[in-house]
Amino acid sequence: MKAVLSVLGLFVLCAFLCNKAQAKDLASVPFYTSGGAATNPGDVSAVKALYNSTSGPNWKHNDSWLDGDPCAKRWKGVTCDSVEGETRIVGVFLGGNNLQGTLPSEMAELTKLRLLGLSYNKLNGTLPIGFFQMQSLASMDFSGCFRLSGSLPNEISMKSLNILALGSNNFSGDLPTKWQTPNLQNLYLYDNKFTGNLPEGISELKNLKELDISINKLNGSLPDSYGKLSELTKLWLYRNKLDYGSIPEGWSGLEHLSDIHLDNLEGSFPLIFQHWPAIISIDFSSGQLQGAIPDSLCRSVNLKILFIYNNTLNGSIPQCMCNMTGLEIFDASNNQLSGSIPMCIGSMSAISHLSLSRNKLSGSIPTSIGGLGNLHIFDISYNQLSGELPTDLNRVTSMQKFIVDDNMFNTTIIGVKKFFQQLSVTVYLYGGSCKMSHNSWVCPLPSYVFGSCNATCV
Repeated sequence: MKAVLSVLGLFVLCAFLCNKAQAKDLASVPFYTSGGAATNPGDVSAVKALYNSTSGPNWKHNDSWLDGDPCAKRWKGVTCDSVEGETRIVGVFLGGNNLQGTLPSEMAELTKLRLLGLSYNKLNGTLPIGFFQMQSLASMDFSGCFRLSGSLPNEISMKSLNILALGSNNFSGDLPTKWQTPNLQNLYLYDNKFTGNLPEGISELKNLKELDISINKLNGSLPDSYGKLSELTKLWLYRNKLDYGSIPEGWSGLEHLSDIHLDNLEGSFPLIFQHWPAIISIDFSSGQLQGAIPDSLCRSVNLKILFIYNNTLNGSIPQCMCNMTGLEIFDASNNQLSGSIPMCIGSMSAISHLSLSRNKLSGSIPTSIGGLGNLHIFDISYNQLSGELPTDLNRVTSMQKFIVDDNMFNTTIIGVKKFFQQLSVTVYLYGGSCKMSHNSWVCPLPSYVFGSCNATCV
């Protein structure tokens, strides 16, 4: 029993990347090894075919394989259950186990299989069509195999399917247009070569929580109908060839959305986020957004991550952002922001990554920066900032990357010895960085400004 539970734990940890919601679902599946009844002969033939087709002798772990009955002998990665009075194989997890070769069609004969996890192996070829006819299968994970190819069927009808993970492979063609998968919650098709439009049929997946079809070759527009995915929490569609333009108004219905990543957006900053009360992470980077950062963004009280770099946003950083005390990452680099860094920035106590590089900011580093006790990355390079380095930097004890090069600093560096001593240790031990070049620091430079900062004085 303990051995089986450990296998299940490994399945949850590795195959599904520690997703808590998925782990909860998987933990409810009753797995145990048979007490001695012979395993269904068809199941035995299927897993033997997998062994023979994927270079079983060269697996990292092949404990007990081909030795007697797979359930009685506890073949590594195989879990079993009593189904209708018969011992059946209900789980096969061999993720990251050096499987090499193609998938045998016989695997589809595992008609009571609930979990199939073969991610991060060296599999190639296509997925046998029978895999999409396994009505007991709740989770199918082939992510990270990189060489699986071919197209998916136009219609997927799998009543028990909860998780479909095919990311980081070489699949191509159009996405399925018909999804008869009423229990599907997590759909991961990222990093492939899918083409065509985003299917309207996905909008009928009423229980869908996570959708990631990023890094493909999809085109067309963003379907307004996706606003019907009322349970959706994660939506990643970046790095495609989609005609993004603006976010459809229908998406205002995504009231549970917490994580969105879109690129190539145009026009002003999308205000639709105001209809997403659960939003935690917004990534609208690498687009053509213009105009000001809206003040209404400050009312997103749950927001922790904001990536808006590589756009053409202008105007000043809203003062009200100082009230976003839960914001942890803010990257607005490579825009056209102007004005000064808000003097109240020290109120953003949770911030760990602040990048404002390659803008048109002026003024000085606010003295309130000392209130940012969690700040790890501070990048204000390529601006027009000047003034002194505030002595309050000494209170920032967690800095790993201090990047202030290519500005207009032209003062003496004094009173920040403690800060630079701490930074030098971080750079040495943890691979951090310090960049202060292309300024006009006044000589002499204090000895504690270590060499790798590349600070020069005049």
